[in-house]
This record gives sequence, structure tokens and C-alpha cells, in this order.
Amino acid sequence: MDVRSVIREENPKDLPSLPQSLDHADHMLRTALSGYPRLAADHLLRREMRGKLAKTVGNSIRRLDLEFRKSTPSAEDSEEDGKGKILVRHNAYEALIEIAMNLVGIEGVWAGFSSEERDGVFNHIVETLETWENLEGKNGGVSIASATVEELILNMKKVHGRRDGERA
Repeated sequence: MDVRSVIREENPKDLPSLPQSLDHADHMLRTALSGYPRLAADHLLRREMRGKLAKTVGNSIRRLDLEFRKSTPSAEDSEEDGKGKILVRHNAYEALIEIAMNLVGIEGVWAGFSSEERDGVFNHIVETLETWENLEGKNGGVSIASATVEELILNMKKVHGRRDGERA
């Protein structure tokens, strides 16, 4: 199964008009796994999250990690199950990468997060991404992490109107 094709062909689920989340971490998890990882990451960019960022992201990471580990691809998976597992992992990766980019970008400053708060959460995200990449390496096959990063870069190039090989 071609991981990049599965990612490109993802059809996000409809989001409910009224969130059914229990808390911010639950909202992020549900939103990301419904196919909206950027929206899930942007949910943190609120002043009310100041001082709560580490706890909320930590809870989100804990829950995403459980979903990530449950979605280990297997040769016995049906095509539908295999695609679903790829998308769970892709959306988990993308949500954390988007949160990290928000924290190192101006958005984290605008939201009012202290540099200590941003740095601590950023480091937690990096550790989690490294753990997930190691898990994927043990499972063999195509790296969903690599495919996710390639898609993010491709989308960034589209936004900036560049094609492969062009320079800024």
C-alpha cells in the first residue's frame, strides 16, 4: 500500500457543529484523528491556555500515543484497516509537528506562552516524535513520518507558489 497516496486521498470526517469533547486534550485528539491535525494544533493558540499548555499537550500526547501504538500496520490488515492505521499515524505526526511549528513561530508568542513553556512542550513533542519514529523503524515498511513531512513540505511549497527545484 502506497503511504503517500493514502495520505493524499484522505477524506476528513465531518466535525460536529457542537464539540463533544471532554476537555482541550480530548478536543485535540478527536479533531486531529478526524483528519484536521492543523485545526487541532491551532486549538491551543488561546490565551486561556497560558500556564496550562504543558498539561494539555502532555495529555494529548499520552492519548495520541495510545492511538499510535494501536495502529501498528500488519500484513493481515484489510485494505481499509491498513489505510485507517496509516491515517491515524499520519494525523498524530502532523498534529504534533504543527504544534511544534506554532510554538517556534510567532503564534506561540501571540498566544502569550512564555519561552519556558514553549521550550518544555517543544522538547516533549520532539521526544515523542523520536519514539514514534523508532517504533516505526522496528516495524519496517515505509515511514509514515517521512511521508508526513514530505506532504507538509509539498503543501508549504504550494502556499509559496514554488515547484520542486525552485529556490526562494
